[in-house]
Amino acid sequence: MPIRPFAPADIPAGKALSDAENWPPRLEDWRFHAARSVGVAFEEGGRVLATTLCTRLGPDVAGISNVLVDRAARGRGLGRKVVEAAMELAEGREMRLWATEEGRPLYEKLGFVAEGVVIQLQGVLQTAPPDPDLAAERLGPEALEEICAFDRPRYAADRRGTIKALLANPEAAVLGLRGPEGLTAWAARRPFGFGEEIGPVLAPDAAKAAALVARLMQGRAGRYCRVDAVADGAFAAAVEGLGLPRASSVTFMRRGARTPLPMVFGLSDQGIG
Repeated sequence: MPIRPFAPADIPAGKALSDAENWPPRLEDWRFHAARSVGVAFEEGGRVLATTLCTRLGPDVAGISNVLVDRAARGRGLGRKVVEAAMELAEGREMRLWATEEGRPLYEKLGFVAEGVVIQLQGVLQTAPPDPDLAAERLGPEALEEICAFDRPRYAADRRGTIKALLANPEAAVLGLRGPEGLTAWAARRPFGFGEEIGPVLAPDAAKAAALVARLMQGRAGRYCRVDAVADGAFAAAVEGLGLPRASSVTFMRRGARTPLPMVFGLSDQGIG
């Protein structure tokens, strides 16, 4: 099968495939993701019919995402072929992905194990929630090393590229909570998809995580907001109470070493994590 490396020139074709599934990423989101990833594409007759990306998050972890197959080309095993090719690009790392119900059986056959649920909460924020009593501070590029040092052991992967881009983006907002020994929580908001994504969200408990989300919602009334909440528990319920309805859910799956991620409440998106 003519599977080849994914190239920047494939981004518009990838977006067309995701648009056909009503997925939200814009061209800018595809470029952001592809710039931090390697991947594969299946091309036939001059058309890209399938894609998958592999995002290497340091030496130990890789994310598998953007698994897309043209509807007219399904039933030929293309999904399995491109996923297997992307898995080879992980080069032995633990692999993580966020599976739709349609894709989950394939990933189980390939050795991925379901570990939890991610709840997508999204919609136009009708009114901003009350500003929480929270001693959060705005973080800038000078906080890169501090955030990376906090985030790496708690997400059990290296998200330095994503964190650096968030801190450098003038349209993004990054907040942190500090204690006597340094950072105790952090969260971010950035343009994504139909509006804005609030995530990642790392905090010691669901209450502080929800309070960070509420703070990042300030001034966003009338805007489309999205939060990908890890686990269907107190945090997801709190975000729903802030004004974002539940839209859908996916299954968090991993293959390889599995380190607990107890402080992860929200994702930056379902592609990068």
